Amino acid sequence: MKQAGIKVSPYYAMMTKVTEELPAATTNTADNGSNAFNGSQVFITDNSKKIKADKLTAKQKEILHDYKIIQYDITAGNQYSAKWATQKVK
Repeated sequence: MKQAGIKVSPYYAMMTKVTEELPAATTNTADNGSNAFNGSQVFITDNSKKIKADKLTAKQKEILHDYKIIQYDITAGNQYSAKWATQKVK
């Protein structure tokens, strides 16, 4: 989109940052034997190394934090960011 000069919504721009800047994320179910939902979040780097969130760079931590805040607000919060996430691009 950037190369074509196409404008995108703020939410789409944030999601692009997430996919470009953060390693793939998954849940480490081995951290908790009771169920997959209580495991810790881990990231898999381009060279297949498993790292925890505290090993991300400062920039990656900031992007992850922003992503989590928006996702929480949209799914369980007061949807303050819903208008921002879906606003039309001029």
